[in-house]
Amino acid sequence: MTAHGSKGLEFDYVFIIKASQKNWFNLRSKEKLKLPLGLVKHYAEDAKQSLLEDERRLFYVALTRARTHASISYSLQGETGRAQLPCQFIDEIDENLKTDVDTQKFEKSADTTLLLKPGRKVAVPPIHDKEFLN
Repeated sequence: MTAHGSKGLEFDYVFIIKASQKNWFNLRSKEKLKLPLGLVKHYAEDAKQSLLEDERRLFYVALTRARTHASISYSLQGETGRAQLPCQFIDEIDENLKTDVDTQKFEKSADTTLLLKPGRKVAVPPIHDKEFLN
């Protein structure tokens, strides 16, 4: 479910995935018509700040849907191998409320047989298969 879709709902556990700067606050403008920056400089700065505040509120909405526990994950490298930054909103969370987990040991032992090549189909076990889910 999206962060927008979670508004008004609560869950025991919430997982916020792909919490990178690229995914949670992308500075690229979505305007169709670009005006000269000098003409509307104050407007551009206000719009950027407003967008940042909107994204911060949305992140907060997603985070506060958790009754018991929230997990936030992000990758230090994108799909192309380029470095990426974690979402700045993670740094804004009180340090006493966070626990950093080094996932390298899990990544090294991960079963990569589920990685699919384009067009390859794999039979997925039914959702009630507890061994698969574990």
